Amino acid sequence: MAREPGLRKANERITIWHRLFGRALAPKWSLLARPPLGAGSAGFYAHALRNDLEPEARSRIARCLLWCDAQAGQYVPARLEGYREAARAFPQDERCVFFAAALCRQGALNDPGLASQIYTALLRAEWAESSLWAAFDLPQRALTDELARLYARDKDVSPERVAAVEDAYRRAPDRSLERSALAGYLSRAYRQQDRADEEAQNVYAVAFAANPDDGDNTAFLAGVFAAEERTDLTACRVYARMARNDWDGYEWVIRLARAHVAAGRVDGDALPVLRRAAALLPEDTDLAAGVAMAGAQQASPDEATQAELERALGREAELLPVFWARDWRWEGVARALALAWGRAGRVGERAVAVYARAADLCPGDKRLAVFHARALAAGADYSEASAAVYEKGLAAAPGEHDLLVALGHAYVACGAQEGARRGRAIDVWENLYRQGTGWPEMVEALALAYTGDDRVSDVALALWTGVVEASPKNGKLRARLGREWKARGDRDVALKWYREAAKLLPRDFEAQYEAGRLLQECSGDNAAAETLLRKAVKLNAGHLGAHVALGEVLLAQNKRDEAKAVFQHVVDDIDRTHTPSLLRLASLNLRYEERGVLEASALFEQAKNLDPDRPETHRRLADLYREQGQHAEEEKALEKYLALSAGADPHAHRQLADLYIRRGDYIRAESALRRVIALGAGDRKTYTLLGEVMVQARGKAA
Repeated sequence: MAREPGLRKANERITIWHRLFGRALAPKWSLLARPPLGAGSAGFYAHALRNDLEPEARSRIARCLLWCDAQAGQYVPARLEGYREAARAFPQDERCVFFAAALCRQGALNDPGLASQIYTALLRAEWAESSLWAAFDLPQRALTDELARLYARDKDVSPERVAAVEDAYRRAPDRSLERSALAGYLSRAYRQQDRADEEAQNVYAVAFAANPDDGDNTAFLAGVFAAEERTDLTACRVYARMARNDWDGYEWVIRLARAHVAAGRVDGDALPVLRRAAALLPEDTDLAAGVAMAGAQQASPDEATQAELERALGREAELLPVFWARDWRWEGVARALALAWGRAGRVGERAVAVYARAADLCPGDKRLAVFHARALAAGADYSEASAAVYEKGLAAAPGEHDLLVALGHAYVACGAQEGARRGRAIDVWENLYRQGTGWPEMVEALALAYTGDDRVSDVALALWTGVVEASPKNGKLRARLGREWKARGDRDVALKWYREAAKLLPRDFEAQYEAGRLLQECSGDNAAAETLLRKAVKLNAGHLGAHVALGEVLLAQNKRDEAKAVFQHVVDDIDRTHTPSLLRLASLNLRYEERGVLEASALFEQAKNLDPDRPETHRRLADLYREQGQHAEEEKALEKYLALSAGADPHAHRQLADLYIRRGDYIRAESALRRVIALGAGDRKTYTLLGEVMVQARGKAA
């Protein structure tokens, strides 16, 4: 029956017979070509093994004992020393070597030196197909790798051993402890061979990762990487180890820093090395750029880093090409410094310059806009350029009062009450005014800004009033007040402000014109109105309204010839289709000789043709026909006038009643007189005449 593979553990069994005859029989049996074997014989050999035997005899007996246990597929712990002696004495004996290898494999023999010797003998080529591999459950590949591991513990780097370790290394899993141990051995062997090929570099790197304190391996690998100018992560780690061992030195700190820069590994971890290297070579722009870039990566740069970033900005012209060449973002440097200074509340000329540069490079960062605006506000900079900065700052921090005040000052300084910024300036100034924050220049600027609005709030009106009371020579604002009160229907108050404006602004057309019109309409002071209106027409010779108003004022003073000249100028030079002026001019001509009447008639016809549905035209025509005694035409003109004006003129109805009576049409006359009374213009004469007309109408009907 075949036994199970491997060796089982058994107990020592020595009988009385073994004790009586073992020492006599065992030496003799060991000399035989075929010594007795088996479980019964093993006890004789085991008892015969004693220290007083000759070494050769003892080795033979140990071999026989081993053969017996090998045949039985077992091992006895008490016999381990005999097994070890047999294996060492007979390295060419197949059973001895395989049995000893099984003991080593199972851990019964814990002797690395013996295991190395046994595995070496075991793996000879002629035993490759031995049946004992299976009998002792020994895997060739595993034992080959185990032998390589045993070699790796030794300093012997003979070619045969190196080849065995190389084979095991290639089969070992990446990042395994086994591979690391093998790499340590191979690195020693390869260094002796001065190898620097790719395979050797891989071995050095694995050995370095497993044991960076191996100074010989690290130094050799660093030299290889330096010669090839390697800048990968592994090279950086090797350089870092060398630099740590020689921090006060020069070569490896510089080489490590340059490797970081070349590979783009410029972050917080690299910053100390970059700093040290830059201090050693302050003129090296690559290293200075690396320090700046690494500092810019810090979430909260310390004071030392901030100082480095500031120096970098001062060398922008030198460092910018390095950033471009390495595809680094220069704006990160300015942004990092600006944010750090902003959070610390830094202000002053240098801070303003940093914020300005950062905001220019990073226009989308709202925090930079706020910091820039705060710094300008702290320095009371109210220039045109600062206004734009304050606008951006307030857009990012709308509730910040100091920025609102600064923007208000800037708007005042750059005259924002006029131009494209007027609307925004009004919002800012009005906001400050409502908060109770204001100063005389701002209040005056806000008041002037309001003058550009068609609709004026009560706040603006009150503000204007306060400003003009404090500014006795502010004619422009007085004119705007006059315009507003006129629009609100208070013509007396409007007149007050326009008269004051007219005195302060002798060359302002609106002030002269409106003051003259309102003066004539509200106070009847035609002489003063004439003076103002004459100034107005001089300032604007083509203004229709001013000339018409002047003509009316002249008529009110019975200066008919002067008035006629003004209206004639209107129809000749300003607007020949202006019907009211044509009618006025026609009416004025009625007062003259026959030629004047003819001119009046032509003017009335012209007005009628220009605007046939204008009621006033037909009213003036009626006056012309009356002057000429053309009563039938007068009657038609009055009827047309009343039809177009909704019949609301009692005087025209009375004039028409007289015409009806003249030609005996008492029924129409009665209707016209009743209309006069209905419009509230009936007096005693009207009622008396109505009675007479009614009698005539009844009598005529009878």
